[in-house]
Amino acid sequence: MLRDIFQKTVSAHDLCQKTHRILVTVSGGKDSMALLHLFLAEGYAVEVAHVNFKLRGADSDADEHLVAAFCRERSVPFHTRSFDTKAYAAQQGWSTQMAARALRYAWFEELAAERELHRVATAHHLHDNLETLLLNFTKGTGPRGLTGIPVKTGVIIRPLLYARPEQIMAYLEQNGIPWREDLSNHDDHYQRNRLRNRVIPLLKEINPGLEHTFSVNLERFRDLETVFNQALNRFEATLIKTGKEIRIPLTALAAAPGITLVLEEFLKPYGFNRQDTLLVLDISETGKKVLSPTHTLTRERDHWRLSPKREETATEILIPETGIFAVGERRLSVTLAAAATVNPDYSNPYTAWLDADKISWPLRMRPWKDGDRFIPFGMKGSKLVSDYLKDCKISASEKKDQWVVEDSKGILWLAGHRIADPYRITASTQKVLHLELGE
Repeated sequence: MLRDIFQKTVSAHDLCQKTHRILVTVSGGKDSMALLHLFLAEGYAVEVAHVNFKLRGADSDADEHLVAAFCRERSVPFHTRSFDTKAYAAQQGWSTQMAARALRYAWFEELAAERELHRVATAHHLHDNLETLLLNFTKGTGPRGLTGIPVKTGVIIRPLLYARPEQIMAYLEQNGIPWREDLSNHDDHYQRNRLRNRVIPLLKEINPGLEHTFSVNLERFRDLETVFNQALNRFEATLIKTGKEIRIPLTALAAAPGITLVLEEFLKPYGFNRQDTLLVLDISETGKKVLSPTHTLTRERDHWRLSPKREETATEILIPETGIFAVGERRLSVTLAAAATVNPDYSNPYTAWLDADKISWPLRMRPWKDGDRFIPFGMKGSKLVSDYLKDCKISASEKKDQWVVEDSKGILWLAGHRIADPYRITASTQKVLHLELGE
């Protein structure tokens, strides 16, 4: 039975050819020992990789000795490596399980390349896939997380992904294959173990045919992912890419079916989450920003601009005259014109139109600081910049990027927000100073 499943999975998914040399990852547990035996029984040329994580003392060493002896008896090349898993986990700020996974997969792929092996085979089975889906669903997931573990990822193949644990156990007993039990599998401290030992048995009480139902549902979820990917591709076709920036037209956000999920999945690689997605769909005010650890979304008049976060230079910029001045990776354009020749556009918060005769040169542009005050356009009294930003619900991360332009008398423009009232254009204005912060 298990051999049939192995053969059908390899053939149906084109996992490997008989001419391929396979690196089989073997822990010494029942699943991986069955997988190794199957590859040997099918006549594949294999080598074995075993990781000793040194997490269970003598038990870990006994696992290694079992696998080494099994390979030695069959003249199978055996490779082993030990890791200080707990130290690596502490260094990365990861769980022990996450660290162990990262360490072993990095070594597997490195070893396969070094030994010129064509595939890396792991012993994931149907219940591993079920546990993964339940974990993803419990913690929250998009369409991709509902499709479980793929049967093939690059050079990594999983020929037992459709096999049930009892089928694996029957194969071991029929062929007299030795294996060792990892006692940590019974420790419900680990999330997967709690699912395996508590949740899945309860689900099987509700539905004794759980494995079959799960397999059918998994195929449905994969079909749904295909439909979703088509919608995502149609959405991405509406985007405008310029260098490192992407413009997301507001018309695309209004027209796309299921736009919340589509946008969430599109933005995920840029560090945004679902709450950020809801903000993007809700914000209508030009100039507002939504930030991720690596990127910035800026609301423009007819689109959202997605760009990598800029490293602004937090130093004072002297502006002695008109011209173009570098502000980090951005540019500040400073021009003068007769009032009769200009048609101010007040809709863009990254531009300022000021009465040039009210300004004392030189100007300075700098990051705002505590204690800064200005008189916002339309107000008579002054206001702390910090209070103004708070009233505008500007996040702490956005505040760090906030700049002001000032002359010797005070702040004349809170860049990206509002000019100071004393510098506004009036009917008597003769010359206009135009400031524009752009790319």
